[in-house]
Amino acid sequence: MSVHLIDSPSCLTEKQICYDYWQYDAKIGYLNHIQNLCQKHALSHKEFFKAIHRYRAYISDVRCANCNSYCFVDVPADIPYMREYKIWFCESCIEFSCGELVSQK
Repeated sequence: MSVHLIDSPSCLTEKQICYDYWQYDAKIGYLNHIQNLCQKHALSHKEFFKAIHRYRAYISDVRCANCNSYCFVDVPADIPYMREYKIWFCESCIEFSCGELVSQK
């Protein structure tokens, strides 16, 4: 039940910003979370999103039922939504099957 980050060696100075970003608490809301992080790291919204854009994150406990690849997520708020799926297929498998594979909640 964890989120893993994939980073680039050139982005190590931004790792803490990204780590903080993925520690999202749904109780405070996504927009408040972003605002708090921008204040904490003294960044504009543009600088903040530029920093986190260099990282990718995946959920280790949600995998494609066809190819077993990890479920990559773009924003922390997607995590609970993706975990609701009983059967999940990645976009590549859905496209390859011409839409015959369908994720199920």
